[in-house]
Amino acid sequence: LLILSGMSRPPSNMGYTCWVQRGGAWSAWGPLKPDASGLAMFVMDNVMDPHAASMLAITLEPMDRTVTTPTHPMLLSTSL
Repeated sequence: LLILSGMSRPPSNMGYTCWVQRGGAWSAWGPLKPDASGLAMFVMDNVMDPHAASMLAITLEPMDRTVTTPTHPMLLSTSL
């Protein structure tokens, strides 16, 4: 479970994406959608293994196309 607070509403056609890095490669875990109070939660499913990840990051990405690696600066990142 990932919980973030203080997130602003993203610009239209943009959205927050949660990424993890494993073995040097990034993969998108999914979107983060903040509510009106700026709170966003992401629940991992059974196939996601955070123990195998070395980093976690949040970026703001275009929603009109599929991205396979972060294309915008990381708004938040941490080592795991």
